[in-house]
Amino acid sequence: MVDNSSFDDQLNYLVSNFKKDHRNKVSIDETLLLLGIKEELGLILTGTELATLINQYQSDDLDSDQMETYDAATIVCGQVASRCFSEDGDDMDYELDWNEDDAGHVFAIIRPMI
Repeated sequence: MVDNSSFDDQLNYLVSNFKKDHRNKVSIDETLLLLGIKEELGLILTGTELATLINQYQSDDLDSDQMETYDAATIVCGQVASRCFSEDGDDMDYELDWNEDDAGHVFAIIRPMI
C-alpha cells in the first residue's frame, strides 16, 4: 500500500541519496513505484497488484489498460534515470530490471546505458 509521503518527496530523497554516493545503478522501491502510478494515473495499487502487473508484462500478457499502468511505473524509472544519470536532467537511456525481494515486494534496478 502507498504511504503518506508524496511522490516528489520520495523522488527527491532517492536522487539526493544517489548524488551523495554515486553508483552505477539505482534501486527504486515499491513505494516510489506505487506513488508514481498514483501520481500519473490516479490509481492506487497494492504491492501485490504491482507484482502481478509486472509478471504479466514479462509474460507478454497485458491488455491496454494494464499496459498504461505498467507504462506509469516505467515513467518513474525514467524520471529517476534522468535525475540521477544525466548531467543536465535530459532524458537518459537506461536498462531496467524488475526484482522481487523475499517478502514479495517489487523493486526496479536501473543502470545507465553505456
